Amino acid sequence: MSSFTLDFCLLSFYLASIFLTRPGQGIKKHTMKTNATINELQTALNIINKKYGGNISFETLEQKTKNRVSFTLKAKSGLPGSRTSHSGRKLPKASWHVHGDFFDALFNIRPDIYIISLGKRIDINGGNWEDANIGSIVNPVYYSETSIF
Repeated sequence: MSSFTLDFCLLSFYLASIFLTRPGQGIKKHTMKTNATINELQTALNIINKKYGGNISFETLEQKTKNRVSFTLKAKSGLPGSRTSHSGRKLPKASWHVHGDFFDALFNIRPDIYIISLGKRIDINGGNWEDANIGSIVNPVYYSETSIF
């Protein structure tokens, strides 16, 4: 390996570390945004925790503006409601089924609630329970297949 190639690789890793993290923040996590209130989100969480044995909680929950709340769900790793990665490793992340049940609970609380996730709008009319491939073309794995029950 030439000196130039090695220098270029080191520079790339250095720049990636700067742009992917900020001091004290780490890598930015995916958050969802909603017009639901924090009280409505907590009520929906209490409803789904009856099904998942109290394993689900908020990783983040923040009032951004008067009418906007951002949140992220998490689960206890390896317990009902959590999920695995595409490779099978157990993660402390809420599963696809947990998110679907949580959104359904929100829509039952107030039908005009909407959620923005990955740039897509989820509301009572659609967007919930849409599965996606998180594997590869050669080895497809769908979100719904990674849930731990």
